[in-house]
Amino acid sequence: MTRVAWSNVCRPLEDGGQGLRRMQPLNQALMSRHFWDVVRCNVSSVWVNWIIRHYLKHGSICTTRNTIGSWSWRKILKLCVQLLGHIKYWVSTGDRFMVWHDPWHPLGHLIHRFPRGPLTVGIPFEAKLHVTINEDGWNWPLITDIQHMEIMEMLPPLAQTKAVTWPSSSGDFSIADAYRLFQPPGPRVDWYVLLLGPFRIPRNYFILWLAILGWLTMMDRTWWPGPIERAFYVPVVRVSHTTTCSFIVTSRELVYGFYTLR
Repeated sequence: MTRVAWSNVCRPLEDGGQGLRRMQPLNQALMSRHFWDVVRCNVSSVWVNWIIRHYLKHGSICTTRNTIGSWSWRKILKLCVQLLGHIKYWVSTGDRFMVWHDPWHPLGHLIHRFPRGPLTVGIPFEAKLHVTINEDGWNWPLITDIQHMEIMEMLPPLAQTKAVTWPSSSGDFSIADAYRLFQPPGPRVDWYVLLLGPFRIPRNYFILWLAILGWLTMMDRTWWPGPIERAFYVPVVRVSHTTTCSFIVTSRELVYGFYTLR
């Protein structure tokens, strides 16, 4: 029996794995989809409307406490720190963002940086960003406090695009991209092409994968460099799909063949 760590098996083929996905990063990627729906205010979702009505009535998903609600909701909130750094906020009409709670500003969450901001600036604690925008652009009230003038100095330009975008070519969220965020890819290997093809036999290509990585623990384990001591059978499927033959090849010759195919 060959013991292989799941961390080695659950890697892409290009990284020397078997192409399986680990459950924890996959579960986080699936839960990130719910986080994305709340951030972009997907009003077509009944679940998002319920969340906004019950949990986000006085704030946003970015500033609400992660100690309230169901177990799954608390797990979604814990993903906030990892996901917000990859989400880009674009201010257009401002009807989706909250002035003090959403990270639309280059300074981040304004309520964290300016706790007395609602009182000093005169914009309510739960106000939407559209109260500071008119037909001509930004329309903030006059700010006389020197500390809070930093808000006006770093206002982002208004955009005519999606409210929030994900770092992809289309700007839309995908579970595959989120999975790579929680499970970063490793170094690419050159020999993974030997395991591809429509005519591969699962058992044989799995043994070949173990042999390439040097994880076979029985007498047919490959050694390189070293003396030619062991030999084993390698099945070969011909292109005609009708004839299958076997030939004997030594461990050293097999590994040498892998290196010459690179």
